[in-house]
Amino acid sequence: MTTLKLIACLVSFSLCVWTSAQVNDHALGLRGELGDHENRGEISYQLGFSDITRLELDLGYTRQNAADQITTAGIYHWVLNLFGGFNAFIGPGARLGYYLPGNPELEGFTADAGGQLGVEYDFSYNGPPLMLSFDARPMFRFIGDGKRGFTYGGAFAIRITF
Repeated sequence: MTTLKLIACLVSFSLCVWTSAQVNDHALGLRGELGDHENRGEISYQLGFSDITRLELDLGYTRQNAADQITTAGIYHWVLNLFGGFNAFIGPGARLGYYLPGNPELEGFTADAGGQLGVEYDFSYNGPPLMLSFDARPMFRFIGDGKRGFTYGGAFAIRITF
């Protein structure tokens, strides 16, 4: 019985902390990712759903082994305000890609599933409508280009909030 009370207290405390975040209605900017197999540049858009949740949609371009790839990603975030404008975020997502013709070893569609976790500073909390973030996006490729398996990348993003 004591264990159940402890779990209930921890869950209640966690919900109170998570509800203290303030997610922007919209954010638009650029995200640059350096990864184990690919380096990617993305146009990034975030749509706030509530004070603690949002959807990130990214349209990216990758040049890998003399092959061009266009990608799109969707990640659902839960946002935790740590203090002031400093937030942490985590959530599941997926990425779809298409290799443009040019390299017969890398062609066709790719599909990845995974997630994203990171930290951000939202300057609009106290000043200009600007947000900077660092994140990691581990993914598992299950369709495409003969490189099925785990991939990861770290990224820096700059976004305008509105």
